[in-house]
Amino acid sequence: MKRVYLLGVSCLLLIASGCASVTVTKTAKGYFPPTDPDEVEILVTVPQDKGFIELATVTTQKWSTRATAKMHNSLRAKCAPLGANAVILGSSGIDYEGYYWASGVAIRYKNPGTVDKVSYKQQEEKTDATTQQRKITGWRIDASRKGADGSFIKTPVYEDEQKK
Repeated sequence: MKRVYLLGVSCLLLIASGCASVTVTKTAKGYFPPTDPDEVEILVTVPQDKGFIELATVTTQKWSTRATAKMHNSLRAKCAPLGANAVILGSSGIDYEGYYWASGVAIRYKNPGTVDKVSYKQQEEKTDATTQQRKITGWRIDASRKGADGSFIKTPVYEDEQKK
């Protein structure tokens, strides 16, 4: 009797803890010093008062709807080594199995008057186009990627991309 009970509890814990995932895909050139995970902000709107650069796309899935805080802490832990100051969650929802999912971008704020420490190679490659402030003006549906619920994932549309 005890063996069956312990086996059932072990399987339940394995299923509950083994499903959730966070996927981070680096999109920025160069490297930035890591930030403190406790200082990484989780945002659902684009900060209008601060300039920033996009560091990575972020996707997370298979979280219990009651585990939103754990999901946010996992996002912070995965994005802080890239030097992120915040994660903007552009889309989120609940999949057909009842799990929470979200996708967005990890960003690093630009501080006027300061220079971030980046790799020497990136310092040589810097141009006006890559150092200017990029403003997100909306979201585009990416037909090549789907979320856990089967819906298409949204990616940011920048102001300078609309002019092309």
